[in-house]
Amino acid sequence: MASKQQISLRNLRIAYISAFSLILIMAALTQTVVQVALHEVTISRQAATLESSQAVRSQRLNRDALLFLGATDHTATIKEMQSDLAGLEQTRKLFTAQYTPRYPAFATIDGGHGNGLKVYLAVYQAVQRLIAIDETHPPASVRLKLELPYISIVFYKEPEQLNNIQTALSIINADADGYISHIQLIELLFFGITVLVLMFEAVFVLRPSLQQFSVAITFGGPSSSTTTTTTTTSTTSNSSDRFSPIEPLAEPTKDIA
Repeated sequence: MASKQQISLRNLRIAYISAFSLILIMAALTQTVVQVALHEVTISRQAATLESSQAVRSQRLNRDALLFLGATDHTATIKEMQSDLAGLEQTRKLFTAQYTPRYPAFATIDGGHGNGLKVYLAVYQAVQRLIAIDETHPPASVRLKLELPYISIVFYKEPEQLNNIQTALSIINADADGYISHIQLIELLFFGITVLVLMFEAVFVLRPSLQQFSVAITFGGPSSSTTTTTTTTSTTSNSSDRFSPIEPLAEPTKDIA
């Protein structure tokens, strides 16, 4: 049958292993959740980057459309506008396929569906008409008359399109901020649990261990105590023998004459 000391040591070992295992499990779970949240934040940042590029393209189209009011040679301007149109359409299709399910609010903004799509198509088709008219090389007086309605569409619709893009960016940033808040909460929770486990380990593992160690150092264990007792008894016995009183000698018997 195990002694009390063996049982106590076994309980301390179990408590220590349990506390250590709990910290390892919490660390693994926290790391997994944090990595998932960081992946979601990365997706949101990618969406925000694409959306910001849409805003830049929209502003460039507005600027290039206004250039049609002045110079007669629009070759370089048309090339830039064609590149921006291709970028706008490619990004719109990407958002429709990948981000609209993730961000339901995109259904009404940024060329997704509804009013956002109407604004996008109005600007897109107006720029296409500007390019088509300029490529026919009409006389200057006729060209300006033909192009002015489409220039006006781009000019007046561009602020609304930028507003849609800004709204989309706000949604994306709010989503990313939400995941960042989750990461901070998880890290704080893990820190709190770690502190509690360490306190448990200090009270139920470290303190009893130190107490047993102190007892072992102070008394030297059972065998040492027995040896000390035996030595003390022997010393006392020897001292008693050494200092025992001497019996008086018997007086000599006198002969009676």
